[in-house]
Amino acid sequence: MGKIKLISVAAASVFALNACDIGGGKVACSNENGIQVLRSLVGEEIEKSLKNQGLFDLANIRASIAALPMSFEEIRTSKEDPNSTKVFCQATFRITPSVETVKDAETVLKIRGNADSLENFLDSYAFKKSKQSANGFEGTLLYNLQPSDDKKVIFAEIEANQDNVIQAPTQLLALAMSKKQAQEEEAEAQRLQQEEEQAAREAQEAEWQRQAELAAAQEKEAEARVAQAKSLAKLSDDKLNLVWNGLDKEVRQEILPLQRAWLKERENKCKAESLSEADKNEQTVRFHQCYARMTGERTQFLSN
Repeated sequence: MGKIKLISVAAASVFALNACDIGGGKVACSNENGIQVLRSLVGEEIEKSLKNQGLFDLANIRASIAALPMSFEEIRTSKEDPNSTKVFCQATFRITPSVETVKDAETVLKIRGNADSLENFLDSYAFKKSKQSANGFEGTLLYNLQPSDDKKVIFAEIEANQDNVIQAPTQLLALAMSKKQAQEEEAEAQRLQQEEEQAAREAQEAEWQRQAELAAAQEKEAEARVAQAKSLAKLSDDKLNLVWNGLDKEVRQEILPLQRAWLKERENKCKAESLSEADKNEQTVRFHQCYARMTGERTQFLSN
């Protein structure tokens, strides 16, 4: 066997492997060297995708990819071209993350609310729970292999429509690597929420205090209005009594029935006016205002 050498081919996601001579015109989809090239290619694609997110350092990315078991099973030939040495292949691409990786990924999913489980999350990338392993997930990968003309190099290429298949392990690792950041974000969000709740409580307490002070001030104002209205009513009574007592005895005797009728009228009318107010204090104010007004009018009448 020759030394393994990976060569990136521009704009094609193609890698090559220096290997022993390949017999025959074509290479099998399950060729061991071809699968090694494919595995390296998938790893490179995952690395590229994670780097593009700009969230993780390269060393952490590569360590995470290296720690993720990947296998290609149930390999079969999907198509052959009689005029070309290229073979088109299909394989079950299985990843088997560690219990810790799964736990970390699910922790981030729970924090960010992306999905209710890792299984459902990966299902959106066409990756299903594997029946072969407890922590395994798998999807179908389409790729092609082709030997070089001298039969010493194998080229591997992932088909262009396989983004989801690459994104499944990519997003799994991105979740797991984001655990610390997600927990810090959650802690910060909780801190901000607590601050907002505290601010809301303080604002509510301040509002309650303001309302209490306002109610107390309004109560005092109402008491002052009641006292003023009662004072005006008493003053008007005093003036009426002064005028009444200044009348001749014979006149007082003559109009006494009318005066008594007027007193009843004043009582009933002012009571009716006061009931137009809902507030008890305002009822009292309205009653004594009416009382003072009618008494003043009566005083004026008797003075003439």
